[in-house]
Amino acid sequence: MSRAVGRGGPGSIRSAVVDHGNPSVMHGAKANTSVPCTSDVEVLEGLLQVIPGHEFAFGRFTALADRKKGVMDEEIAGLIEQGLAQHQVVGD
Repeated sequence: MSRAVGRGGPGSIRSAVVDHGNPSVMHGAKANTSVPCTSDVEVLEGLLQVIPGHEFAFGRFTALADRKKGVMDEEIAGLIEQGLAQHQVVGD
């Protein structure tokens, strides 16, 4: 992520990593913002907070990947609906 080139030169793209555990130790070490989480709900909430201030945001939903046939928890599905209704991602 530190090699990303934006309008301000090398490393100018603001990036965020929202992941389980401590992402700043591994893949979030080069990100401008690193948000540790303990659940997929926290990952979603963290992404919704960091997206407005960053050009690149990475989040990993492990509970969704672990479920057979991609069935989501009702809680996560509800948060996704609320989050998408409240937040709009605006492109350049």
